[in-house]
Formats: sequence, structure tokens, C-alpha cells
Amino acid sequence: MQTPWNQNGLNLKTWIARELASLVSLNSIQKARGRASSMVHHLFLSTVTRFPELWSIRRDYYTHATHELIEIWKLLRRDGGGDLIAFACPPDEVVALIHHLEVAFPAGGLLLHLARLKYLLGLGEVEIAEIMDLPERSVRRQLALLSKEFLQSH
Repeated sequence: MQTPWNQNGLNLKTWIARELASLVSLNSIQKARGRASSMVHHLFLSTVTRFPELWSIRRDYYTHATHELIEIWKLLRRDGGGDLIAFACPPDEVVALIHHLEVAFPAGGLLLHLARLKYLLGLGEVEIAEIMDLPERSVRRQLALLSKEFLQSH
């Protein structure tokens, strides 16, 4: 089996960036504001529909996809088009939230990924646990700690 990114001579992260940028461009052409979670889910589900054996990469996929969507948003924002991506948090909080996540978790790690999935994509605990291949109880505990710390410093 040759993955969609290998077919194009890319790695997973580069392929995700290209495909998400394409989805955002479609929104731009249609003058529509795309929900971040819908774009990320759409790309993953359309890929695993064609390549069911890739279901097991969902953790890597979602980790890279949320990062890449933030990078696309930053470029759009610089050029005045940041409103093409609708994150789960209120639009007036996106800049501060992304900045806070980058400052709080400069080295990345599990908490950053959980925070992005929760606060930027708006996913629930069960869905995050499934994606990250973690027990629901662990995700619930990590998100509770994260919420407490996050709300105090945000």
C-alpha cells in the first residue's frame, strides 16, 4: 500500500499541510468560514475511507493537523484572512488562546495536543481519548488539570 502522501513524494506532515491549505482555499473561493474541526475531520475521514488501514495513524494525523491548521491560520491572519477558519473558541479569543498555548507548552507534548483538541477543535473527552488512544479517565483527569491551570493563567 502506498499512502496518499507517499504517492505525492511527501511526508505525512507536509501532505496534511497541503491538503488543509487546499480546503481553506476552497472556503476562500466560496467566501465561507470553515470550522476547524470539520476541515480536520473531513480530511482524515476521506483519507481512511480510501485507505482503511490508515485508521491507526489518527493520533499522529490529528496532532499534525491541529498544528498545521494553526500555522495556516497565522499566515491568513497576517494577510487579513484569518476569519476563514473558525475555531471552537470565540473569534475574539483565538489570538490570545493560541499565544497562551505556545507559551505554556513551548516543547509540545501531550498536554498541548489535548488543549488544541479541546479548546481549538472543540472535541469532547471521549473523542479525544479515542483519537489519542488513551483511556477516557486519563483524558478526563488531564483535561481537568489543564482547565484549572488554563483558566487561572488565561
